[in-house]
Amino acid sequence: RYDLLPDALALPLAAAIAAGATIVAVRWRTQFIAALGLVGAALAPAVQSLDTDLTWESGAFAVIVFFAAAAVAIPLRWHELLIAITAIVALQVEWLVASAGFPVGSMA
Repeated sequence: RYDLLPDALALPLAAAIAAGATIVAVRWRTQFIAALGLVGAALAPAVQSLDTDLTWESGAFAVIVFFAAAAVAIPLRWHELLIAITAIVALQVEWLVASAGFPVGSMA
């Protein structure tokens, strides 16, 4: 938002931070640390879109974060984390579809 990082570096950096936080969280068995990294990464496309439009690449990144979170949250029974990530990513995907001009629920 403040041009501290180029756009091309923002999402890979968010992914690296999320991966590091997730590794620590799994080793320590703490959902809070996983939430810090994964929720932050899931929100990164929305925050990045404050300067630019939400892109399909950003939406794909959010979906990848969702699947990574699910891979960790389901076996460890971190249901709150999975619910939060699902809501964050679903809102971004819906926002992306709505901005593309496709009515939500249509097969067009």
